[in-house]
Amino acid sequence: MHETEEGKGTARARTPSRWDCFVSHASEDKEAIVRPLAEELKRRGLRVWYDEFELEVGDSLSEKIDEGLSESHHGIVILSQSFFEKDWSKKELAGLTATEDGRPNRILPVWHQITKQKVAAHSPTLADRKAATAIEAEPLADELISAMERRGDPAPFSGGANGLSLSPPPKEVTLSIVVGGRRILEQIAGRYEY
Repeated sequence: MHETEEGKGTARARTPSRWDCFVSHASEDKEAIVRPLAEELKRRGLRVWYDEFELEVGDSLSEKIDEGLSESHHGIVILSQSFFEKDWSKKELAGLTATEDGRPNRILPVWHQITKQKVAAHSPTLADRKAATAIEAEPLADELISAMERRGDPAPFSGGANGLSLSPPPKEVTLSIVVGGRRILEQIAGRYEY
């Protein structure tokens, strides 16, 4: 499905995003929240731009991050005191903000061990947004996926118009094949390994 952007009275096709979400964070928050969340989102079938998944030795950090920012549908921003102390994470946030262009739910804030007052002291516009606050990876992934699905256009993990959802992923799949009115295959069952 191609999305369109309205521009000066004309609609032009926008290519689909390469990643469902970009995870912006401070390295101090990796162990407690970022890595478990990124792994949970990936386990559920999302295409996640997360530095540990995407960066390899010799890569240009700025080029790879710019690519991730521009080619991700959503930006999950893990806001913490450490986040606001880092220049790099603030640059990522600025990049997400610059590419928001009225797209709903482009920036999805997560408050990690920080209060609304502290967020407001650093960024009043971020403090005005509803943030996810769960501390465990699974309920946090639930909150974020729900916000991504509210955009109105089907994301690859939501199954689009057919209503299939991979959040959480199915444990078993049953298929029936009917040929000439005769059922020839009753069931294929398997467990998904992520």
